[in-house]
Formats: sequence, structure tokens, C-alpha cells
Amino acid sequence: MLSGDISTDLESLLKPEECPYEKKESDIIDAQLIKHVFKELNKDELELVNLVIFEEHTVREYAAFKNLNYSTAVKKKKSALDKMK
Repeated sequence: MLSGDISTDLESLLKPEECPYEKKESDIIDAQLIKHVFKELNKDELELVNLVIFEEHTVREYAAFKNLNYSTAVKKKKSALDKMK
């Protein structure tokens, strides 16, 4: 679950301590880019992206979890992904 602090949430999603290799410059740039992209999302959008993209739940499961209509959840997902472009 997300804490509401974007930096903490990103660190928990990325889990760099689990990487068996030394960080390369490109990895650092990638992490900075991801942080920048996620800063555009609000708490609900971060939660949606975390559950649907990273934890591989379906949008239907997310809708049930948040007590939303399925079509509303689909619109929220589309909106979040559009912000990340």
C-alpha cells in the first residue's frame, strides 16, 4: 500500500537493495526519470498504477477494491497513464 510520500513509495516500488549489480549511470538516470514521471500522479493514481501495473491486479479488481464502477476505474487508469507519457 502507498504511504502518500512519493519518494518513499518509489523506493519501495523500485527496491534497489534487491539488485545484485552495482548501479550504473544509466540506472540512476532511469530512476530519476521514473521519479519525475510519478511526481505527476496523485495518491489515488499512484495506488492504481502500483496495483494494476506492478502488482498485476486487473482493473476490475482495482474497481472492486475501491468500490468504483468498472468504467470509472478504466478512465482513471487511462488518465494516469496519459499523465505518465
